[in-house]
Amino acid sequence: MSIQDNYNGDVLIEMNPDTYELDMIYKNGQPKMTQGFETCLLLSIFGEDCALNGMTTDTNEKFTSTFPEVIRRKNVSENVKNDGIKAIERSLAYMVQERMASNVSVTGTILGVHAIGWNIDVTAPDGTGKKYELNWINGGLTFGYRETNTRGGA
Repeated sequence: MSIQDNYNGDVLIEMNPDTYELDMIYKNGQPKMTQGFETCLLLSIFGEDCALNGMTTDTNEKFTSTFPEVIRRKNVSENVKNDGIKAIERSLAYMVQERMASNVSVTGTILGVHAIGWNIDVTAPDGTGKKYELNWINGGLTFGYRETNTRGGA
């Protein structure tokens, strides 16, 4: 991910590890920008149906994720892990349809009695990839990524 000090790209949104809220980062009054998928993934995965959906007729621009409901007030189980995989896959399917990515795959693992981890592999059309990790621990979330520089898959 390259963070930029200009208005090119997308606004960088990061998850605050203390409050689990999504925040935009500013420097000298200007939002930090990114050319990566991080903001796109966060908005897609956590974007529940809301009033903003009335502002567009394009279904790819609507917030439709069911992932927040999958984990809301739930306990760690195989069902929650599998429902999370399906919800994340559905929320990111448009990336392949719109040719933003050539492939998006999601896997999940129960990390412990209080934690589930989901791995999201996004392969760009040029074959480069990034791996994202979404961890749900004791009801809190962390979201991170690492780039993979191999071609032909993430």
